[in-house]
Amino acid sequence: MRKISQNIATSFYAGKPLHIDNTYTDGERVYLHSNLIAKKIHPDKLEISLAGYPTMTTRERLNSILNVFGFDHYIQQKEGKQYIVNEPADSKHIIPEDKFIGFKRVGEIWE
Repeated sequence: MRKISQNIATSFYAGKPLHIDNTYTDGERVYLHSNLIAKKIHPDKLEISLAGYPTMTTRERLNSILNVFGFDHYIQQKEGKQYIVNEPADSKHIIPEDKFIGFKRVGEIWE
C-alpha cells in the first residue's frame, strides 16, 4: 500500500480532511483527479466506485480504504474486468466501472 493511499484512507476513516497530490478527502468523501471514488453515507454505510476509471491508481486507493476500514475485500482486474474479491469467503464478483457499490456496518463488522 502506497503511503499517499494509506494517509488518505486513514484521514477518511477518521473523518478528517486531507489533500495529497491528486487525491483529496473532506472526511466524508474521497476524490481522485476530482472524481468521487468513496463516500460515507452515514456512520454505517460506505460506498466505493471506480468512477469510470479502472486504473491501477483507482484500485490502489480503494483497496487502501477497504483495508483501513477492516474489510477482507479488495478490487482486482483480471482480463480487463474489474472484480471485488473476498478471499476468506472464496468469492469474486464482477463490479461495474461507473457505479457505486455499498457496504454496511453490522455491529462492529463491515459487510
